[in-house]
Amino acid sequence: RSDHAINKRREHGASEFLVKRMKEIQPHCLETFRRMLGAGVRIAMGTDTTVDPEMGENSKELDMYVSLGMSPMDAIIAATRNAAEAQGMLDDLGTVEKGKFADLIAVEGDPLQNIGVLHDKDRIRFVMKDGYAYVDHISPEKKYVIHPNPPQWKIIDAE
Repeated sequence: RSDHAINKRREHGASEFLVKRMKEIQPHCLETFRRMLGAGVRIAMGTDTTVDPEMGENSKELDMYVSLGMSPMDAIIAATRNAAEAQGMLDDLGTVEKGKFADLIAVEGDPLQNIGVLHDKDRIRFVMKDGYAYVDHISPEKKYVIHPNPPQWKIIDAE
């Protein structure tokens, strides 16, 4: 149980009504997740806000899934294949296949043994987005991405 999401929303101006409501339902969320998992419900990881999780921190949710009984591989599938399918985008992303967007991450360690390696920034060895390497700690030519501050995101292709 964590107040992280509640505190983030409070920091970004959520009404006290919303904060109070979140506190009321919070104790039931973890048990609901366990019950859905036990019943075989397919779970897709995602968010409907721009305040939490912050860019690069989605994988911390996978820790929670695993701590609640989901296997590490099923947690990874929830964040990739299931999320793509839930959005109707499985033809373009969600699995590593010819013709799909090439968004990949390579980490030092085995996420099936320790899911936390996916959000340990010191263990991230390689990141590919749309087929281009942005972080490369493997080859001699290093590439790094400077992540924008989420509140400063702009839509640049609206026209």
